[in-house]
Amino acid sequence: MKTFAEAHLEELEVRINKFMDSLEDVLKVVDVKYAIAHEAVATDSQTGVYPSMVYTALVLYDRK
Repeated sequence: MKTFAEAHLEELEVRINKFMDSLEDVLKVVDVKYAIAHEAVATDSQTGVYPSMVYTALVLYDRK
């Protein structure tokens, strides 16, 4: 099991793909679970109010 967290979903997907490519031939991915963790609400004078989020993923893997 390995966990990842990023501020942007695209960055999270890149990290997961790199990790999956690095797995040895004896390991296989069983499942990938995604979640969004909502953090404090931020404000900006130009864009207004927006939520701050962290995207997380849990990669489950096992031997083949």
